[in-house]
Amino acid sequence: YTGSLLWSTGATTESITVTTNGTYTVRQTVNNCTSPDGSGVAAPKPIPALNIPLSTSASSGTPFTFLATSTTPGTSFTWSRSAVAGISNLAATGTGNVDETLVNTTVSPIIVTYVYTLSANGCTNTQNVLVTVGVDASIAAPAITIQPTTQAKCAGDNVIFISDASGGPAPTVQWQVSTNGTVWNNIGGATSSPLSFTTSTADNNKQYRAVWTNIAGTATSNAAVLTVNAIPSIPSVSVTNNCGISLLTATGAPGAIFSWSNGGTGNSIMVTAGDYTVTQRVNGCTSA
Repeated sequence: YTGSLLWSTGATTESITVTTNGTYTVRQTVNNCTSPDGSGVAAPKPIPALNIPLSTSASSGTPFTFLATSTTPGTSFTWSRSAVAGISNLAATGTGNVDETLVNTTVSPIIVTYVYTLSANGCTNTQNVLVTVGVDASIAAPAITIQPTTQAKCAGDNVIFISDASGGPAPTVQWQVSTNGTVWNNIGGATSSPLSFTTSTADNNKQYRAVWTNIAGTATSNAAVLTVNAIPSIPSVSVTNNCGISLLTATGAPGAIFSWSNGGTGNSIMVTAGDYTVTQRVNGCTSA
């Protein structure tokens, strides 16, 4: 063309792009002479769009449905969903509505994005639908239900510490030991309850606790103190033989309780001829 153009939109280009229905006019000016208006009727095809909220929520482990609708007649819908960290479901695709059961394996809500592609009359549009997946009601942080108890044992005895905890999923346990109640160390292989082992005097005054853990958190039991008393030595026996009777006297640790083979107690017994033995009991532990 020659001269200049002026559209009813104010544009002066050879062609214009419009997005709304209507009649549009254009006039041409050449050598200061202006033509009558030329006109054209525009009716752009509608861009299909979802006509419902683009965000919703779902409960973990519970089926949910997203109904895809549009005001544009003849719209078709396809969707895709990528795998999301914290959601156990694999990636998925589909057409039309979304009907899924999403499982949140964490302790916080997670947003899952569905990418919708809408097509109608040769026109396409992409929109994201955001679904907030709540925390699974079965997920709960560990809570101690049984505390281990302080115990006193004789060296060589077996000791059993018991602890338990609730939680979902079921928590696992790691037993720990400390010599001062401040610095704690994991006990190798001690990953079940109860904790059981044979004591020695080296374990005296050590503290033991259970640490329970699942994806929702950690709970630590009270500390239980283990007292291990040494096995007392065999008491010494002195014999005083009198006429027709003998006096046997045992000497042992301070405060020891003596037990004789004839049933006698105390540190000495009067007996007739024969062999007699004696043990001593100290802090609940008996000599050989």
